[in-house]
Parts: sequence; C-alpha cells; structure tokens
Amino acid sequence: MLTTTDIKRDNWQAIAEQLTDRRLAVWRALIHRGESTSRKLANYMDEDVLTIRPRLTELMQLGFVILTGKQGHEGTYRACSQEEAHKEFLARQNPNPQSELSF
Repeated sequence: MLTTTDIKRDNWQAIAEQLTDRRLAVWRALIHRGESTSRKLANYMDEDVLTIRPRLTELMQLGFVILTGKQGHEGTYRACSQEEAHKEFLARQNPNPQSELSF
C-alpha cells in the first residue's frame, strides 16, 4: 500500500524528470548567468527570445524558476536549486500541515 510520503516522492520524481533537454539548458544558463530577463538570457545563450520564454514559463510551472521582479516591461527570473524546488513542491502538497489528523 502506498503511503502519502510514497505518493509525494513519486510525484516529485515525475516533476524532476521533466527537467530535460531545452528546459535543462535554460535552467542551467539561468543558474550560471544569475537573475535575468528572458531577453538577456536569450542573448547570453545565443538563442531567440521566443525559444527561451516558453521554457521559462514551463520551468516556473515546475517550480525550478521564480519571477523576482520586473525590468521595464519584462519580468526578471531566478533559477531555484533542486532543493528549493523540492521544498516548494512539498509546501504546495501540504499548505496547512497543522490540519493533518494523526491517529
């Protein structure tokens, strides 16, 4: 029988496995460059901004990137470590830990 912990671990593993190919390249570039707009990150990677923006959105949805502010009309983004992303994932899984019943 699967426990809640097993299910959370499996769900996290499924999310972490989505950090591949282009997403992984964008995430790593953001780690190396530091906080950045999508346009500046695209220039850093020598890529078109229309290739980078969707990957940033996907990475935000997966919890590996956060929006930290704005520069003009563009957002600025920061890469999260895998540990930060995992902690955020766990927090979203259980937003109110005091509400759990123990038997």
